[in-house]
Amino acid sequence: MGLLIPALEANQHKKFLALACFSVALVFLVMAHFKSGFNPDRPKPTSLVYFFDADSSKAVWATNNLVTDGWIETFIGKEKKSDARELKFNSKYQKGFTYAAPAPVVNVPAPVIKVLKDTIQGGQRKVTISVVPQRRVEQLEVITDNTTVYACSVNGIAMEEKYLMGKKRGNRLLTHYISDNDSTILNITLSGDDQPELTFFEVSRDLLSNAQFNVPPRPANAIPYPFIVNDAVIVKKRIKL
Repeated sequence: MGLLIPALEANQHKKFLALACFSVALVFLVMAHFKSGFNPDRPKPTSLVYFFDADSSKAVWATNNLVTDGWIETFIGKEKKSDARELKFNSKYQKGFTYAAPAPVVNVPAPVIKVLKDTIQGGQRKVTISVVPQRRVEQLEVITDNTTVYACSVNGIAMEEKYLMGKKRGNRLLTHYISDNDSTILNITLSGDDQPELTFFEVSRDLLSNAQFNVPPRPANAIPYPFIVNDAVIVKKRIKL
C-alpha cells in the first residue's frame, strides 16, 4: 500500500476512486452482516466431550468453543462457565478446553494399567507398562511430567530420539491411534533416579451414540468442530512410577 501511494497521488480521479472503493467496501460489510448467522449451509462448529477422572471419580462436560450455542449450553449452562484448562488435555494445535461444568458420574470403565517390568540397567531405569482398554476406544494419549525420556517404544515400534529429546515434544509423550481395541505396551527408558508420573487419556468417539449419556443430535445449523477430539468420552488415569 505504501508503494502505491505515489501512483494514487498522481491519479487525476483519486477522490472518485476513494469514494468508489469506500462504497464497495460498505456494500461488502452490509452483505457480511446479513450473512453472519449460522444455517445448514453455513453451520457453526461445536464441540462437546464427557471427561471422567478415574482417580478422583469426578466428571465434567467440556467444550472447546469460546462462544457457545444452545446445544452446548444444555450441558455447560448459560451462566459464566468454569475454566477448563486444568483438564490439561490438548487437541491438535494445542487447543485445550475452554469451559467445563459438573456432569453426573456414569459407569465408564477405566483402562487397566500395569507395570510389567521395572529394572535398573547401567544407571538407567527401564519400565514396561501395559494399558488394556475395558471398552471400545480409538485413541490413547500419554503425558509425562518434566522427566527426560531417553527411549520409548510402542507395541515394539521405537520412537525417534530426535522427537523424544526435542523441545517441541513438551509433556506429550505419544498419541496411539488404536486398532481393533488393541492393548498398548510401552517400553520407556528413564534416568535411574527418576520417579515420574504418567497421565493416560483414553478416548472413545461415541458420546452421541452412547445410550448412557442421552446426548441429543446437533441442530441442523451446527457441525462437529474439526481437527480436535470431539463428541468423545475421555477417561483420565494417572500412575506414579
